[in-house]
Parts: sequence; C-alpha cells; structure tokens
Amino acid sequence: MNVLLLSVLVLQDKPDEIFAAVEKKLAAAKTVRLKAKTEGGRKGAADKGEFSADVKLKTGNLASIELTGVEGGKARTFKFVCDGKKRFTDGGRGMTQRDDAADGTDARFRAVILRGGAIFMPMMSDSARIAAKLDDILAVSDFKIAADEKIGDRRVRVVEFTLKSDVGRPMQITHRLFIDAETLMPLKRESEDDNVRMVETYEFTLDGELADKEFELPAEK
Repeated sequence: MNVLLLSVLVLQDKPDEIFAAVEKKLAAAKTVRLKAKTEGGRKGAADKGEFSADVKLKTGNLASIELTGVEGGKARTFKFVCDGKKRFTDGGRGMTQRDDAADGTDARFRAVILRGGAIFMPMMSDSARIAAKLDDILAVSDFKIAADEKIGDRRVRVVEFTLKSDVGRPMQITHRLFIDAETLMPLKRESEDDNVRMVETYEFTLDGELADKEFELPAEK
C-alpha cells in the first residue's frame, strides 16, 4: 500500500478500513519497536497502576518484551524473550520458564499491540494463546469513527471499537484508538469496561535497526 493510498484512506470515515491499514502496516514492518506507558486501574480506586513497556519485534520469530511498574502499591515486572526457537518468560516473583517457541510469536504480538495494547502482552505470551486463532481470543467489532482530535501538533483519527476477550477472564472492553493521520501509527489508547479504565501512550519505530543479540535469552543460572 503506497503513501498516497494511505493518505486517501485516513481521510475517509471508514474506521474498520483505517484499523485494517494500521494492522497491515505493523505486520509488514521488518522490525517494530514500541515504548508505551500505561496508567489506570479500577474505577473509583485511589491507587492506580502505572506501567512502562519496551517491546521489540523482528521478523524471524524474534520478540523481546519488558514491562515494569506498580500495581496496588506493589512493584510488578514481566520479561519475555524469544530467539526464534526458544523462549524465556519471567513473570516476576521468581516465576520463570524456558520452553520451545511457538511459530508466529512476533506476528501475534504485532496484532496484540493494536487490538489490546501493551497491557495485554503478558496475558498473550502463553504458547497456546500465540497459536490460537486471533479472533477466538481477541475479537474486534463495532467500529466507529469519532471526531478528529490533535495530540500536540499531530492530527489524529479517532477509531472506536469493542474488544471481546477470553484471555484470563471473559471481557468486553471499549477502546478509543488515536491514530496519527500522517504516519498511520497509534499515539494513544483509552480503554474501559464496567470496572476498569486504562490510558496508554505510544512511541513507535518501524524498520529501525534491531540486532539479533537483542533477542538472546538470559543465561541459565
């Protein structure tokens, strides 16, 4: 899809096509680097969670994900590395695992970034969920276009949709995705259900240099 066609597309009020174009752009990139910040938690709760994510994805089944933050007043960490053949997961609190990598690991996380956001990545790191049909566990529907907004000096298209997920527990979450009209990359997400509201902000780099050593598993202790 060329730049001219993308420019025409983002001017159209067809939210499902805008979403699909973003999904296609993420899938086509040789590398994806995402730095994200997440804030939010249970509605009405005084103690909100805050997380930072550093996500690196590369064709060849390579993935590196690190999340750090605070939830419920306690420090939380998550680390996932896939070198193409093997994977390492550290869920924090001394819970680590090494096993064979599922095919399509980096491709699955590219889709998760768009559909659920960075906060969904730990829940989607299980091999069975990576191998599952995406629409069976993270289904998107009910697309709507909202009025354009601005983030800083960037014009953004606002796409609203519903995410239905059975990851962890059945959930139906309303998402508002703020997409840069020029780069066609998400800048921000607002998501909420009956109990929880989250806000994520994004900084994407596509097709940047990511050396294979970025995806080396930690040495065994």
